[in-house]
Amino acid sequence: MTQTQIEYTVVIIRTDLFPEIYEKIKPTLDIAKGAYATELSLLTGEKELYYRIEKDDAPGTTYCLAVDKNNTVIGFILLESDARTKTLWTCHVYVRPEARQQGVYKLMMERVKKFATDCRFNRVFSVVHRKNWPSQQAHKSAGFKKSWVGYEIPMENEHAKS
Repeated sequence: MTQTQIEYTVVIIRTDLFPEIYEKIKPTLDIAKGAYATELSLLTGEKELYYRIEKDDAPGTTYCLAVDKNNTVIGFILLESDARTKTLWTCHVYVRPEARQQGVYKLMMERVKKFATDCRFNRVFSVVHRKNWPSQQAHKSAGFKKSWVGYEIPMENEHAKS
């Protein structure tokens, strides 16, 4: 069975600077974010880490989006920046299952790298869950190098669950 090639465009959008565009794509972005959170929670077994992506965006949220001709979001990367360290963070990277293996992630990352260069960031950084092997492989193929090892202390108390 061959996969149908999807036509799409990749853009960087800041939600408060382009509200008319954002409002057009927000319903399908919300669907994609929900699918991402569900998929990642099933993969990692840690739903609490991904609840935030399902909530409404704060003003000024920046995304790299892959959007088809019907304004349907087929992929997204949430971008956050740290001016102090001149680092652009890629957070919550997702491509819809039917659009995978078609170069969507690669094209989004090329656009993110150009954006980082244009904005004079020194690096693009990403954190990937240790159980998310597909994302780790995709990041490696995009040129990311493993540079950190993370540790955590899970807190089992009433405040941590709210």
